[in-house]
Amino acid sequence: MSRSWYRFTDEESGPYTFQELAEMFADGDLVENDLIRREEAETWQQVKDVVGLKRAADQLKNPTDKSSPEISDIPTGGLDAGSAKRSSPLRIFVGVLSVVMILFFVGQLIVMWMSRPTRFPEAPANQLAFEVPKRLDQIRPRLPQTPTVPGLEPGVPVPVPGFESVSGVKAPSVSSDLLTIIYVMYTGGETQDDLWTANRSSIELPFANHRLISTTATTGLQEHPALSPSGLELVYSEMGAVNKLWIATREDTTAPFGAPQPVQLEGDGIQNRHCDNPQWIDADTLKVAVADVDYRQRRQLVFRRTEPDGPFKFVNSLLISNGWPRYQFANHLGRAYCPDEAGILITAFHTANKQYLTPEVLLSSDVLGSKLHDLDDTLWVAPKEDVIFYCSPGPGAKENDPRRLWMVHPGKAQ
Repeated sequence: MSRSWYRFTDEESGPYTFQELAEMFADGDLVENDLIRREEAETWQQVKDVVGLKRAADQLKNPTDKSSPEISDIPTGGLDAGSAKRSSPLRIFVGVLSVVMILFFVGQLIVMWMSRPTRFPEAPANQLAFEVPKRLDQIRPRLPQTPTVPGLEPGVPVPVPGFESVSGVKAPSVSSDLLTIIYVMYTGGETQDDLWTANRSSIELPFANHRLISTTATTGLQEHPALSPSGLELVYSEMGAVNKLWIATREDTTAPFGAPQPVQLEGDGIQNRHCDNPQWIDADTLKVAVADVDYRQRRQLVFRRTEPDGPFKFVNSLLISNGWPRYQFANHLGRAYCPDEAGILITAFHTANKQYLTPEVLLSSDVLGSKLHDLDDTLWVAPKEDVIFYCSPGPGAKENDPRRLWMVHPGKAQ
């Protein structure tokens, strides 16, 4: 049987056969107001409006229910010839009565047809329309009751405190407590793009003590820093003939980072490929953007280590149709965000198709400002997904205004 139906509760799932939907309805997993649709349909409909589904569910609940009598229920005895003759006048009377009744009902139908309204009646002006959730509303996260940054107005970007006068910033990475930030800034001279850091003691205070991470500064271009959940490990990419990943560690969050070492990646033909845009998924798992030397293809790959100082071994490739954007993943790889000319995009992993959906615009560049993805830039999403850090000249900026660091609440709190 064709699997051509999908259901929507907290998220879209499927496909299911019609028989499977009937079984879920019979078991109470589906209720009359739940939403389902055919695979080819663009709109959803309620379960109670699907023709035949309730009848199929009722038959599953009561398999012995008979809609028509069995042959054994029909009397087998008949009238004898004498009885038939005696009942002939009665039969004639019943026949005449039937004809009269039929003529009466036909006459009623003709009268009703002649007195019908000249147009269909209009629905009341206040009739409610059933609203089907849009895809963006289906894939965007449920925002927490306790916000990461109190007081942020949904959809209104504000400068990150402590960065109001810092220009030329890109690729922010923030600790989970939002007290330490690593970012890239062009310093001029031989070192060009370098990694910088700043700290604060409370989320209510601005970032301060901006300083160069001297141990990572080289004549190459440092890009895409990623601070581990503990804040003790820093992975970043260095641009070159082949982009490579480096890792620097420290003893505690107040100590400076030590000399960096190459990140050991193993599996999936990783040698001699560009590796950049790393992201910590958890304490031992990295997401890495990997491209061939000629930049003809870029994939989003996942690597995991089994020992603190051991290599990161290939786990799987994330099935995302366009591997080129600089994605920031969230919700244990369940969602991904990226900067784009149109604004900040969001996509989500489709559990039935085992791949990521076509991205939707979460926040428009008309609201955020332009040049979000210039300079191969990345953004950062808070663990609760209710704050996004990004770089742009900002809303209402002029053509040559420098890029600065902003934060925004994505909106739609639930």
